[in-house]
Amino acid sequence: MTETAVSSHVPRRLYPGRRLQDSFQWPFENLDSLESSFNVQEYLQQLIRLDCSDVQRIIELPENVDDEVWQYEHLRQVCLELSLLVVALETECTKQHCPEMKADGWLYLCAAHPSTQSCPAIDYIIHTLDGATILLNNSKYFPSRQVKGFDCPSYMW
Repeated sequence: MTETAVSSHVPRRLYPGRRLQDSFQWPFENLDSLESSFNVQEYLQQLIRLDCSDVQRIIELPENVDDEVWQYEHLRQVCLELSLLVVALETECTKQHCPEMKADGWLYLCAAHPSTQSCPAIDYIIHTLDGATILLNNSKYFPSRQVKGFDCPSYMW
């Protein structure tokens, strides 16, 4: 499948009050056509909106994009999409229904508190996702979203 870049500039705007299904209806643009500081993120999100079931295409490394930058943007996208799942879980996974984070008899302790302790499952999920998001947005470890040169902990790669 080949995409063609649009010759005329189409503003990419999300307008207040617009239905989700009517949003993001702008034409597909090649990565080289995206003139933004977040062009790799925008390109990845375009691929997902185009066909979220085409995983091979979504993970395929584009030309002229560093593989670590591409992996980094995928990690950021995972956190973004997981936050949508957390919002959906909040009505079912309440502090009353899920007072602890447990799985297969294991009790998970939350490291987000001053001292490691048990907390409700939804809080544990939010704390863990917040921690990952904070790490991925830390300019000390990830000074640029454009070029290789991350100074992140070795366990991340």
